[in-house]
Amino acid sequence: VVTEFMMKGDGGVPEFDLYNDPTLFYSRPKGDYVGEDGRKVLLDFFLVNDGLSEGGHHVRATIDGHPVILTRWAPYFIEGLGLGEHTVRLELIDAQGALVPGPFNDSGERTFRVLEG
Repeated sequence: VVTEFMMKGDGGVPEFDLYNDPTLFYSRPKGDYVGEDGRKVLLDFFLVNDGLSEGGHHVRATIDGHPVILTRWAPYFIEGLGLGEHTVRLELIDAQGALVPGPFNDSGERTFRVLEG
């Protein structure tokens, strides 16, 4: 038996259609990046039921408070980070600049660290 089940932080089940709703899943960065691994940090996400374009949906990646607009689903790397804690937030945004509704389309602020090797 295969079951699809997901819980919200408050214990409820979010309204979400995995087969139809545009959805952004955050993947990386996360954790600690030590030495050389911290020079080029992968920014990664998974997109379902949607495509990105300059005139349509896009991802707003806010890195250490600086927003960057991503209009292609491709590998991205964050370079030039100093040692210490850093933040990333990914949001799936529509053509009008509003957040696309869905339980995962705003990753919230995630933290990761770049450490000396």
